[in-house]
Amino acid sequence: MVLPQLMGKVWDGDPNEYFTFMDMNRVCYNANMVARECGVEGVSFPETTRESQFRYDEANELESLILECARSRGQDPSMETSWNYNRTISYVDFERWESALWEVYKDLGGVGDRIPSDKFLHTVNATLFASGWSGTGPYYQDLDMPSIYPSTEAIAFVSETATVGQRASEYNALLQAVHMGDRRLRVYAHNIKPRENIPIKVTTRPYMTYRSFTLTAAGWQGSGPWTQTVDIEQTVVNAVIGSDERNSTEQVQAFAEAIIGVSAVSGSQVTVRAIGTKPTTDVYATIMWNGSNIS
Repeated sequence: MVLPQLMGKVWDGDPNEYFTFMDMNRVCYNANMVARECGVEGVSFPETTRESQFRYDEANELESLILECARSRGQDPSMETSWNYNRTISYVDFERWESALWEVYKDLGGVGDRIPSDKFLHTVNATLFASGWSGTGPYYQDLDMPSIYPSTEAIAFVSETATVGQRASEYNALLQAVHMGDRRLRVYAHNIKPRENIPIKVTTRPYMTYRSFTLTAAGWQGSGPWTQTVDIEQTVVNAVIGSDERNSTEQVQAFAEAIIGVSAVSGSQVTVRAIGTKPTTDVYATIMWNGSNIS
């Protein structure tokens, strides 16, 4: 199994902070994911609801689990393991859980940073490892995805950081992502099993912003693969590109044969790359993007 990208929050005592039952479930889930990677036995925490969002026995188990994980990595944070009735709870406790757990997570190679308590992380990174495929065709990989549920609308796409080889593996594999229950995602390779590690992103934030462009035949740079850069005029953190309805049959064919994808984002600049054949005709494209991974 692979440690997923986790969402950690910062609690600083702001009057508008609210630690909800969803936060309790998230922290308990994070603790079990970290415990798994530390080789520590996890805890079967109850699924907390709005009606019963805090339990003293659960708090004791959580503190003990975080402490055991930390000690397995040579860390020794100060934890509270004597929770009982009439003990008050405050942001200090939430921050202790989150900060101690995050130190272990980062020591394990976890990515990202903690976010403000009133924000939500919409986009996470994952890797489809070449050695991780199961089955005999179609091949598949199961990924832990903390924010994904069967009712969640999400988009999975190959990251702009993917190399030419990784993009080629994506193209040849015919990838498809499907829900596999709470916090689980399965990615199928319906054609050729990838021999490259493929970086992907999964976002639960719909692409609210898009713009259409013309990728001119004369605009391609390089000797293969070929690139063009367009200016979105807004900050971009995630972007995907596709053929749009203005294309004729000839242009759709040229777009498909070019194997066009986003290869870099920098500020408002989005670079697109053709790794197949260089289009000899202008093609129309629409780029959809998000300006932030949290909100």
